[in-house]
Amino acid sequence: MPLDKQESKRVTDYLRAIRNANIGGMTDEMIEKKMRTTERALTRAQESGNLTNELIYTARLFNLSRMAGNGRIEELRQAFVAHGAEYARDKEIPYEVWRQFGVQPAVLRDAGIARSA
Repeated sequence: MPLDKQESKRVTDYLRAIRNANIGGMTDEMIEKKMRTTERALTRAQESGNLTNELIYTARLFNLSRMAGNGRIEELRQAFVAHGAEYARDKEIPYEVWRQFGVQPAVLRDAGIARSA
């Protein structure tokens, strides 16, 4: 039975989130750790007067902060896991395409999306 519109939207919401934040399926804890690392790098760039790196780290921190907290990534990942395999079958999307898009192997495994034979 094909996915309804809402279930399909849950899958695409997860894909948008990992694309927009360039996080590739990280957990909230991983995002928080990456934010701390990025904050340290931003401080070093500011102290050294490196405007290019300051802009890069500020943009990265902004993207990470949009996705951090409130379990949002985890909520989206769980929705993908619940509906991803059926979505993949309906749209005929192979494992390799999901990987190229940035979906992590563990997320695909949990969703029941296997590599092609």
